[in-house]
Amino acid sequence: MKVLKSDNVRRVEENAQKGGMSYLDMMENAGLSVTKEICKRNSVQGKNIIVVCGGGNNGGDGYAVARLLENQGGCVKVIALSEPKTQTAIAMKNRYNGEIYGFDASYLYEADIIVDAVFGIGFSCDIEGVYKEVVCAINSSGAYKVSIDIPSGLIADSGEERLCVQADLTVTFIAYKPCQLLFPARQCCGEVVLCDIGISKQAFKNTEAVGEVIPPPVFKKRESNTHKGSYGTAGLIVGSFGMAGAAVLSIKGCLKSGIGIAKAVLPDSIYGIVTSAVPEAVCCVYSTEGKTDAVIENIMNCDVLLVGCGLSKGDFQRKLLNSIIENYSKKLIIDADGLNLLSENIECIKKSKADIILTPHPKEMARLCNTSTAEIEADRIGYAKKLATFLGCTVVLKGAVTLVADKQGKVYFNLTGNPGMATGGSGDVLAGIITALAAQTQDCTEAAINGVYIHGKAGDKASKKLGEISLLPSDLIECLPEVYKELMR
Repeated sequence: MKVLKSDNVRRVEENAQKGGMSYLDMMENAGLSVTKEICKRNSVQGKNIIVVCGGGNNGGDGYAVARLLENQGGCVKVIALSEPKTQTAIAMKNRYNGEIYGFDASYLYEADIIVDAVFGIGFSCDIEGVYKEVVCAINSSGAYKVSIDIPSGLIADSGEERLCVQADLTVTFIAYKPCQLLFPARQCCGEVVLCDIGISKQAFKNTEAVGEVIPPPVFKKRESNTHKGSYGTAGLIVGSFGMAGAAVLSIKGCLKSGIGIAKAVLPDSIYGIVTSAVPEAVCCVYSTEGKTDAVIENIMNCDVLLVGCGLSKGDFQRKLLNSIIENYSKKLIIDADGLNLLSENIECIKKSKADIILTPHPKEMARLCNTSTAEIEADRIGYAKKLATFLGCTVVLKGAVTLVADKQGKVYFNLTGNPGMATGGSGDVLAGIITALAAQTQDCTEAAINGVYIHGKAGDKASKKLGEISLLPSDLIECLPEVYKELMR
């Protein structure tokens, strides 16, 4: 589940070859993987299939796929844009017994399935000449489009938007590439599937990863002889007048994620609303006209603390956050208005004894880093790593592909979730989930990466049931039990 740049992918291939696996075997296995994934999603029997091959090893993969799809009953035509240039690609072409055609756009317009095997991870130029015509013709076709390794035209190591094949499915090998995870390039890849082509773990030695893709977490079944104290107490300092919903969503997300006791510390203006909406929570009340000491007393014994969802940004809240950072020494999650307050004096975190998780969206991240949202989006990995290592905390940078960076700068990419989750309140649910998980593990980064996976998975389940347009944060909460049930071992 590693994310590697192209030079490190090549190093893995070289290591595998030195370890006894031939390049031809790698290519054959890649062809088998692509064929399998196509057949999972489409009936190929009698279908008009066009495989467009370039001159490199990506084209060699294409010849393998053409032969294997023909064996599955597909009516396959290979369009060769140039002669194979590597010994492995030449050998794979020689295994293919079908006729090979020159480029004719009409073939592509008549196709049911198009396999893009033009350029691989070594491509780094602008598409020109006949290649530009081919890519435009592929994109204009109504066929189901499958790219081998990456869509032709993309730069493997970049999220840059370029003229490229707009794939419905990208079947990739060895590791994920940055272009498959970073927008806007990712939207050109369609569904991305990483396939095992038989390369050993030893081949990955001496390679430097950009990061890792978050795998599904595994949860153990609960022991019979347990009680609410076995699963931790979470303090949630959330909500304000007009923002009771943020409090309710974060508390419910926490409760549905297995916390033993959810202790909500609320302003008196929303106490009645929250207690009636979430009767399972233990609720304490405070007045913003009073002192922060009373709030601090209520939360010091909590195993984990969430601050910020719908909190607002007055003087009382500012003093409260500063006091928590100075005095609380366990696990601390700061979200939403807590982050906005923190941006006024971010270095105060360095004095904290707590193990801290920050959960900003790009605009909040821009405030924390004293830059623009556009700058954050242009270098999400860099800013997440920089902030996490600078402050010595875990950073969850939310977005279409949420990133988690740990204190050492290691980055994790989350691939669950969908556009239906882009609505106010989704982040409050995520904060609640992470809070509950943090109470049940010693590792805050583990809680963060598992939390973003679960949050996105709940969103995917809700989307399947309700569609993306009508999806609400409360729907994510309703789908959490189904997610945890599937992850239980």
